[in-house]
Amino acid sequence: MNKLFLSLSLSVFTLTAYAQQPTMTEWHDLQVNEVNRFTPHTDFFGYESEALALAGDKTRSSRYLSLDGTWRFSWVADADQRPTDCFGVDFDDHNWATMPVPGIWELNGYGHPEYVNIGFAWRGHFTNNPPEVPVKDNHVGTYRRKISIPSSWNGKQVIAHFGSVTSNMYLWVNGRYVGYTEDSKVAAEFDITPYVHRGETSLPFRPSVGATVLMTKTRISGV
Repeated sequence: MNKLFLSLSLSVFTLTAYAQQPTMTEWHDLQVNEVNRFTPHTDFFGYESEALALAGDKTRSSRYLSLDGTWRFSWVADADQRPTDCFGVDFDDHNWATMPVPGIWELNGYGHPEYVNIGFAWRGHFTNNPPEVPVKDNHVGTYRRKISIPSSWNGKQVIAHFGSVTSNMYLWVNGRYVGYTEDSKVAAEFDITPYVHRGETSLPFRPSVGATVLMTKTRISGV
């Protein structure tokens, strides 16, 4: 059985090349809003049979594996305090906290919930200096998890699907950088087929202002 350290779904897309190593300045760059991400598209799922497609429940498909559950989690209030050495398969994260996915940071003890129906929630927190993105009080969460890929997926293309991340995300699989995405609440998909192998596969990601997953964000958000 293959194991992956990361909802995964199978679909038919062209394989992508390995991503360059991140500069970690992507979230400051107005010319970059994705690296190695599939072009956004209408929502669909490739079922293995007509009967399953008509039922419309992808959780019953052998081509679907949910990422929902408990992840190892690290949170910092200022973006420059995020962990920078946590992407390797052998990284020891046993001292990290845990976070439910889906889950909102502020409703799980990290930061303070804030909502406004007019204007931006972060107004008053940062100097109004667009397009500069602040580092102080710009919260970053880093997630890590190991998952098992079904042996029936051998030889199949594996797509990692993130339905909603605020406000950007970097993704590593098995210690290798996969890609980057921003555009809050827009689903992001990555072809992780070249990064999956037999044995343990590690999935860290980090959402950031702007998954290991490294995520950064400004004000209420979650995975």
